Amino acid sequence: MRCFENDNIIHVNNKVDPADDIDVINTELALSDLDTCERAIHRVQKKAKGGDKDAKAELAALEKCLPHLENAGMLRSLKN
Repeated sequence: MRCFENDNIIHVNNKVDPADDIDVINTELALSDLDTCERAIHRVQKKAKGGDKDAKAELAALEKCLPHLENAGMLRSLKN
């Protein structure tokens, strides 16, 4: 993210707009978190079905995160 003009530095959208840059960054982070959460759920489900207590707790936390991420929420805004 950049808040200054400089002709020597190329910006993706050919304009300086810090608010737009932050939105793009947050969207990319949320999509990455969603992908990571989905993969983790698939990985942990096997262990949880086998009776692993830690895996069951992890799965419960991941399953709480997933709908929030699917609705374009940021994990930092997820309430307990």
